[in-house]
Amino acid sequence: MHYSTLLNRVWRNSSPEGAASADSLTHGYEQRQVAAFGLLHVAPDESLTCRKPLTKQIEAFASATVRYSMIDTTSPMKERPLSPHLSVYKPIPTMVMSILHRMTGAAMYFASVLVAWWLIATAIGPGAYGPMSAFFESLFGEVGLFLLSWVLIHHMIGGIKHLVQDTGKGLGKEETTKFSYMHAVLSVALTVLLWIVGAIVN
Repeated sequence: MHYSTLLNRVWRNSSPEGAASADSLTHGYEQRQVAAFGLLHVAPDESLTCRKPLTKQIEAFASATVRYSMIDTTSPMKERPLSPHLSVYKPIPTMVMSILHRMTGAAMYFASVLVAWWLIATAIGPGAYGPMSAFFESLFGEVGLFLLSWVLIHHMIGGIKHLVQDTGKGLGKEETTKFSYMHAVLSVALTVLLWIVGAIVN
């Protein structure tokens, strides 16, 4: 149903006068408020009841208008309703992988600082290269390198997945869920494999 048609119907159902004047009104927000409050009764506990039989569509529209108008946007104690945040949603594989993809992308900025440190220390000479090498060979440095290598591989796999999905493939619910599980397992497996190969080569 067109938006203006729904407004006209709400206004006509709100009062006898509305039937004669509905077509001539601009149907601004104040008119919609008057129409909605004419259709619904607000109890002291702020529950809503219909004053007359309504279709589900008109009842839903009127209820939404009344609920929104009951919010005092001028009071500092009452703010406009905010979009749902992370605590509202149940974590699902696709959601977790999407968040991790962004987090790993941000983490690579930190990794680029370490790469720059390595390049600069190598260019300067032994005096700068020694402390840098000692840091990366320490337990803290090796754990950091392991995590950063996982970050790089995880983000790379996510990028490949997005490239495939940009072609219109793998967008079904079951497919995206399977890809998310594969993404998690493959990123860890490739990271471990990379370090095993590195240990064998060294």
